[in-house]
Amino acid sequence: MKLPLIRSLFTGLLLSCTVFSASGAEAPELLLSRMVDAFRQQTYVISMVQNFGGRIEPLRFEHGFVDGVEISHLSYLNGPMRDIVRKGETVSYLESERTAYSLKAGQMDGPIPRAFLRGFKSIAENYQFVLGGRSRTAGRIAQLIRITPNEADRFGLLVWADIETGFMLRADVISSEGDLVEQLQVVSLQLLDKPSAHLKAIATSEFPQTVATPAKSTERELVEWRVGWTPSGFELVGKDQHRLALINDVVDYMMFSDGLIKFSVYINKVDDTEERGSLVTRGALSLFSLINSGIEITVVGRLPPETAQRIAETIYPVVNKPKPKERP
Repeated sequence: MKLPLIRSLFTGLLLSCTVFSASGAEAPELLLSRMVDAFRQQTYVISMVQNFGGRIEPLRFEHGFVDGVEISHLSYLNGPMRDIVRKGETVSYLESERTAYSLKAGQMDGPIPRAFLRGFKSIAENYQFVLGGRSRTAGRIAQLIRITPNEADRFGLLVWADIETGFMLRADVISSEGDLVEQLQVVSLQLLDKPSAHLKAIATSEFPQTVATPAKSTERELVEWRVGWTPSGFELVGKDQHRLALINDVVDYMMFSDGLIKFSVYINKVDDTEERGSLVTRGALSLFSLINSGIEITVVGRLPPETAQRIAETIYPVVNKPKPKERP
C-alpha cells in the first residue's frame, strides 16, 4: 500500500531523527570526561547564577594558562567582595570583611562540583549514569546526564552538557525524594584563544602567603581522631593540622571523597563544655557542629543534613602511647 507523500516524508523524518538520536548520543561517561577536559584545558569566561534556598547568587568564573601556570578566578558579584583565585597549586581567598589568606590546594572550593574540575574516579560503584533528552540551555544544545546515587545518604545530580564544547551548562542537585536542592545555571560561555589581560595581571600579582602548618603539640601527637562511619565509597584523601583563618586557631582536619563529592571534618577545642549539636544549611551545603566535653566536631559538605549529623556523631579519639624517651 502506498502512503501519501506528506505522510511518507513525515515518517521518514521521524525515522531519521530516531536513528540520529540513537547513534549520535555519546556514552554518559564519555560526556563527563569531555566536561572535565573542557574545564581544565580550555581558556574561557563563564557567567552563571547559583540558586539555593530561594536566594540567587550571580558569579563569574575565568580560567586559563599564563606561561604554563594554570590560573582561575571566581568572583561573587553580589554583596561584599568575595573572590577566590588559584595560581598553580595555591588558592587565595579574598573577602572585604575578613583577612585574606592562601592555602596549598590543587583545586578551589566553589559552586562548580569538584569532580567536574578534577575528574570522575571510581564512582561507578556508588552512582548510576543515565542519558536523558537533549534541550536548549543557555542558548546552546545540551545533553542531560542523570547521576543517581545508589543510596539515599547523598544527593544526586542532573547535569546538562554542551554538545559542542563539552562544558557543563546547568547542574541541579536533587534530593532522594526528587526535590531540587540547589541549581547552578550558566548564563553565558565565552571561549578565548589566549588568556585575558585580567588573568595576566593575576599572574604577576602578589597574594597572601600560604597558611603554615603548625608543629604538633605533645597532646595532639597522642590523640588521633577517627571517623566511625561514612557513606559507602568515601575514602580519606587528606589529613593534617592547620590554623583555620576563620577562627585563628589550630584544628585537626580530615577530607573524605567518593570521587564525585567531598566533605571535610574539623576538630578543635572550645571553652564551652555543654553538649549540643547545631545545623546550618545553604542549598546542598550542610554544616553540622557537635560540642562534647570541650571538643567541637564540625562536618561540612554537600550532603543531606542527616548524613552530616550521623558522620559527626561517630567521630571518636584514639589515644596513642607516648614514645619512650631515648636513653642518654
